[in-house]
Amino acid sequence: MESITYCLQPLFTVQVLLNPSTETTVYVNQLLMVQRLKSYTNVRLYCEIIRAGLMCLHNEALTVKESQWGAFMYLKIPQILKELHIANLNGDEKFEYSQDILDVFELLPQFTPLLDRIDTSTSNNFACNYVECLVNE
Repeated sequence: MESITYCLQPLFTVQVLLNPSTETTVYVNQLLMVQRLKSYTNVRLYCEIIRAGLMCLHNEALTVKESQWGAFMYLKIPQILKELHIANLNGDEKFEYSQDILDVFELLPQFTPLLDRIDTSTSNNFACNYVECLVNE
């Protein structure tokens, strides 16, 4: 399956660096457009969003922009996923539970090298479980 990270990572980079206060609805609309263009399921789109965010965070590790990317990853991305989930709900579904989000966290172990690298490359030189932090958020 084609990865859309190459679409999403530059999209996030431009938005975060040029306009860090971008509303989440702007991201949601752009991501829904990408999803329609690429014909991806919600699970695949959510997984690629998290993967692209982690790759951006990894690329900026140990730089001045690391905290900006950390804020985006753990404050904005959960809100983006929440709004995407709401946008994709049918009229009779409830908001509290998302099987798509659960499925995403089952797909993330496919990216073990990225997860291991991001967990060990923190500015404080201590190991951190970023997936656990994302789940808690």
